[in-house]
Amino acid sequence: MKKMKNIGFVLAGAALLSFASCADFLDEKGYRADYKYYDTAAGAESLVAASYNGLRSFATSGNVTGIVTWEQIGTDIYTGGAEGGSLPSFGYYQAQMNPSSGDIPWNGFYEAIATINQGLVSIPKSPIADDIKKVRVAELKFLRSYYFFFLVQHFGKAVLMLEPVTEPKLDLVLSTQKDVLAKAIGDTTEAWNDLPWANAAGQVTGDYGRASKGAAGFLLAHMHMYRYSQRWAGQGQSNSAMNEDRGAQSDDLAKTIFYAEQVCNFGAGAGSGSNHSLAADYADLWRWNPKTGNTSLDNYRGSELIFAAMYYNSPFFNNVNDLTSVHDGGNWMHLQGTMWSEGVTTITVGGNADGSNNIWGWVEDTTTGQPVAGSHGVYRDIITGRAWRRFAPSPYFYSDEGLFGRQAYTNGKPGKLQDARLYKGLNWVYYANDNIGTAAQEQPTVRWRALSNGAGSFNPASIGKQEGALRYQRGDTAIVVSLENLNTRFPNGTPAEKLALARAERSYWYLPMQSIPVPTAQQVNERDAITNMFPSLAKHLDSRRPTSDAQAGFRDLMLYRLAELYIVLGEAYALNGQFSEAAAAINVVRDRAAWKEGESKYNHFFMFDGGSRADLTKSTQEDMRISADFLSSMSEAELLDFFLDEQGRECYGEANRWSRLVRNGADFFVNRVRSHNYLASGNVQPHHRFRPIPQSHLDAIDPKRPEDQNPGY
Repeated sequence: MKKMKNIGFVLAGAALLSFASCADFLDEKGYRADYKYYDTAAGAESLVAASYNGLRSFATSGNVTGIVTWEQIGTDIYTGGAEGGSLPSFGYYQAQMNPSSGDIPWNGFYEAIATINQGLVSIPKSPIADDIKKVRVAELKFLRSYYFFFLVQHFGKAVLMLEPVTEPKLDLVLSTQKDVLAKAIGDTTEAWNDLPWANAAGQVTGDYGRASKGAAGFLLAHMHMYRYSQRWAGQGQSNSAMNEDRGAQSDDLAKTIFYAEQVCNFGAGAGSGSNHSLAADYADLWRWNPKTGNTSLDNYRGSELIFAAMYYNSPFFNNVNDLTSVHDGGNWMHLQGTMWSEGVTTITVGGNADGSNNIWGWVEDTTTGQPVAGSHGVYRDIITGRAWRRFAPSPYFYSDEGLFGRQAYTNGKPGKLQDARLYKGLNWVYYANDNIGTAAQEQPTVRWRALSNGAGSFNPASIGKQEGALRYQRGDTAIVVSLENLNTRFPNGTPAEKLALARAERSYWYLPMQSIPVPTAQQVNERDAITNMFPSLAKHLDSRRPTSDAQAGFRDLMLYRLAELYIVLGEAYALNGQFSEAAAAINVVRDRAAWKEGESKYNHFFMFDGGSRADLTKSTQEDMRISADFLSSMSEAELLDFFLDEQGRECYGEANRWSRLVRNGADFFVNRVRSHNYLASGNVQPHHRFRPIPQSHLDAIDPKRPEDQNPGY
């Protein structure tokens, strides 16, 4: 099969380009370089390719403030995990979240912006064909706007750097988000006019991965909606310093609808020429099987994907420094939201009737003759993953009244009974595997055992099992995660007794998320707690890595996906009073999110979620659909919550939640975090709506302007 040509193959060489970031402007090194090479066709093309590198660097991080810090943790649906590394300061809004702790996107993005600015000067001088020049300039304007938009969403202001850096510059002035947004929208509008639609293979000018008209339209829809949302983010915040002036215009909502319709090929935008359409199955996007790993060696690069940070299954094309290292470069997201399957203790603290710890899977101690915890037989490999646990779902994520709660569906049933997205984007089952390089005695040694406590009694003989017999062997199901609330099944007993009894009845280690311990901030490292044990985020898992410890993954990081744009379109319609159109747009996404007729749901459906085995293969499409009346009955505040949560149901774990959460202003953001993220609720304040301006920038400028720092830092 012919290898598709990609913009990313140019990045290996383009990554060697280095342009100054804001923090580097005091350093004179490199400013006397001869840039004439970039006026050649090859040089100009290398500048364009290098301008995409800022997208990659943000996901090549785990111990420092990368995209997990900025977009994932500290939101309503994700909190810090057990091994948050240096990230809890952002996830919990602690005092360590200060001007010295967050310069990675600032410096990295300004390096990309400096490259872009040089490209905008060099490309017109180059001998590149005029039609290609127009596209390359449009790509650069789109990319610069992408970076600027990210910066103002997080920092509220930015240096509006629009010229190449040819000499040290100290008098860097921060522009307001109103001015930065106006420039970004203007540039992206020009890019929209000049960029072509990606063809059916996702290519622009023969390359896969370049910015397209679809990407420009996606960005414009989001920027106009963000600016329109000054309606809630403007005057009236509880902290007046957080009142935002985004420069809202009277036509922002109409332009949101226009661009979203064009890219979605929907409504008045039908026939726009967009080749984008949803993948047939939500699972197609993630290509993951919990027993065998990646179902394809290729990343999803179908018609739903509009724009991505691209990676490859070779360190040479991913890495920045060592071109052979499995720990340098690549996508590290597979590490971040993975449960600690190898760390299961098989002990339920306080699960016995006398309050002592219950040992679920036991072996006899050869010295004392007493039962001790046995090996559960799940070890780290390229499928179970290297579990850094930098983030974990908040209880709101899996509560029956939470993100997938019954309030989101017209039939009043929770999403676990009807919304396939909940199961298809997460890893709910682990299997006993080989502990590579160890002796045969490392097979599972967990055994059946009777239990009687305040919640009830269980004897293995009641299900045809013999006490002391092995519960499972290699290759069998070893861990199952569910959304069951044990209070429904067991009316009596303490929470620990209910959990121990539910586990005693199962052949595998059982993790009902609504019933396992919820730790305090001081207890997040407890093994049997929601910060260590949770359904892993399958969207980023990567079994194509050469070893289980390899940090550099090969998955693309999806940045713009069509389904999210349908949700933005639906919200814009609803806010414009077009409820029928809003319901129709959301139902495009909901139809794909439903279980199809004849498609088998997970066995969780009838075992834990309250469904009937007879309905295991029945369609939920009609149940998933919403109506115009459903939306029109909501207050404005309820509409904002519904569409925010619909974005969460579709895009959870895709590193875009924080910017979506702050779109509606400081008070909206704080209320959501306080209501749904218990580990951050006591610390988050309105001023956390903006991140601190990096100290590295404030130290570099002359004259000094300490007043440039955001309030509260």
